[in-house]
Amino acid sequence: MRYGEPEDSSLVALPIAPHNRRVLCAAPSYLARHGEPRHLEQLAQHNCLLYMLGSRVHDHWSFQDGKREVGLTVSGDRFSDDADVVRLWPSRGQALPINPGWMLLQMSWLAA
Repeated sequence: MRYGEPEDSSLVALPIAPHNRRVLCAAPSYLARHGEPRHLEQLAQHNCLLYMLGSRVHDHWSFQDGKREVGLTVSGDRFSDDADVVRLWPSRGQALPINPGWMLLQMSWLAA
């Protein structure tokens, strides 16, 4: 399973979750050390975990604010092209990820 548009034009892609929302989450240990961002602009001061797809680092995150979309460029000291790594690194309180909503079901470290 892959995210986004295929870079190789000879591949055929079928959407399985075209309206899947991405969710910002954090380990309690990260928030204890760095504080909880209260506004989107504050994410610029946080260590965000970036996902790499193909040769592109995805550092532009989009959020819904009512009916309008708000975009923000974020930065961080780590990125990965491995979804399991992106899922596990935050459990150690090292960075803030934005993950597909379905992936949250696999994040047992999230506080209820």
